[in-house]
Amino acid sequence: MKVADAEALVGSVGRFLDEIERGDVGAAIKAVEPQIHPEMRFTSLIGSEIEGRTYIGLDGLQEWFQDYCDIFEVRYEDRRIRALGEDVVVGLFTTRLRGKGSDVEIAREIGTVWELRDGQVVRAVTYASPEQALQAAEAARA
Repeated sequence: MKVADAEALVGSVGRFLDEIERGDVGAAIKAVEPQIHPEMRFTSLIGSEIEGRTYIGLDGLQEWFQDYCDIFEVRYEDRRIRALGEDVVVGLFTTRLRGKGSDVEIAREIGTVWELRDGQVVRAVTYASPEQALQAAEAARA
């Protein structure tokens, strides 16, 4: 049953990213809502670098991605999202951001690790490289 939870999250994360690319944060949140624990802690690479902040629950996740989509057009390329066992999902991709006001484009390879407990995401962290994300995912599995 637990592996099924992680596999289901893989599909939900894909839909979440599709909706973020469309700029529809509400639909993105709906794609993952059943799998997010109310106290889930999300640490964004950019958000933590700029504000040193962790976002809590669905409201925090929505706040971060709404701010993000208000500033950038976002693309997630070369997506590789997979379950690593029962309680960890890792996503590796290239994030391509285009500033809405500046039209400047930035591309960066990143990774995100989602940790599950009892079928719900309790922690999600974005890392500065796929290698860092894979190391964190392996550590979370231990």
